[in-house]
Amino acid sequence: MKTRSFLMLGLGASLLSLSCNGQSDGPVPEMRDGVVYVHNPRDGLWQDAPEPPIRFELEQTFGVEEAPEEAVLSSISYLAANAMGDVFVLDGQEGRLICFRSDGIVRWAVGRKGQGPGEFQRPQGMAWDGGTRLLISNQSGSRLDVFDTEGNYVRSHTLAPLELTDAHLVGMVKPNTLVFSKSVMGKFATKVAVVEMSDSLSRRNVFEIDHTGDLQLSQNLSVSPPVTVLDGHIFASHVQRYQLEGFNLKGQLQRVATRDLRTLVRPGVYSSGDAVSVWHFGGLNRPVALAGGFRLLSASWPTNVGDPDDFVRRALTTGFSPATRPKIERAHTLDLYDRDWRLVYSISGQGRNPEIGQPNLVDADGKLYTVKYDPYPHVRRYRVVIREGEAS
Repeated sequence: MKTRSFLMLGLGASLLSLSCNGQSDGPVPEMRDGVVYVHNPRDGLWQDAPEPPIRFELEQTFGVEEAPEEAVLSSISYLAANAMGDVFVLDGQEGRLICFRSDGIVRWAVGRKGQGPGEFQRPQGMAWDGGTRLLISNQSGSRLDVFDTEGNYVRSHTLAPLELTDAHLVGMVKPNTLVFSKSVMGKFATKVAVVEMSDSLSRRNVFEIDHTGDLQLSQNLSVSPPVTVLDGHIFASHVQRYQLEGFNLKGQLQRVATRDLRTLVRPGVYSSGDAVSVWHFGGLNRPVALAGGFRLLSASWPTNVGDPDDFVRRALTTGFSPATRPKIERAHTLDLYDRDWRLVYSISGQGRNPEIGQPNLVDADGKLYTVKYDPYPHVRRYRVVIREGEAS
């Protein structure tokens, strides 16, 4: 038996060796045609550790008092956190941008529903630029609004000249390089745009990530893979299976990581005449980067839906109402990866989201922020402790 000591990993710490004899366990990354492939088994390298090698220590909640009479937030559309510990929540349902102090107290709240300066209507993404600006894709993704971190509206940029209407701001590679995604009609795909921002916006590159395969979708509908920015690259979570793809800013595929988990269920599609319906049943979410080179990636799936297309067909043609529609039972996994995208450890459970909430972002101090809706929509901040595990 090979024993591993339990050592804390802090912010900036190098990844610990996964083997005591100097040899790496687990899958070996393969290079093919300039792309690195990592095929992970179902179980992680530390899955047999005598105790979980990752621990989440709750530090603070944002948006829920100890005994609230009503919810502070109606929804959590998007989330950002700066280096001072301020947490910015965009409540799209109410049209408000709210800033919480590090201790959970509201600093300020601005905005309302509308189309004017400083007003919100169907926001499509938010990012902190690393300094004093918050950038928000607003007005159904047709306008990029700039706020300062004190809640003051600064200016707006129209996205239409860049052919980016209905554009989601998914992240920033550096302070003035933005990444947007846009649905592609008739496909399980997204168009990714890399945009430079100065006094105006200029499109640097555009490429498409297509997961359609053999599926057919009406030209009036689209299903977009979740996209995020991580380690200076653009990552897309596959729509139909457990597969994560990493691209450089030129749109070139650089890395593919998979896990032998075949429980995920793709969206269900049903066509009847001119009407086409698409239902989502969970899937692979966006990854977040933890301290020490580790990453978290979660996924969810229904446990009682065998054929997603047939389920949608039966739901729409046999008179299912919300009251009589079969309840979808769900399960999830929360997976820890190392810097080479080798699966280290996984935590599975019932329900759509992990017990800690859905991982959303990690701040400059390595603190993890999650979103949870029980008892009310709120944000949680965790200190994440990762310890080297043990395996036979």
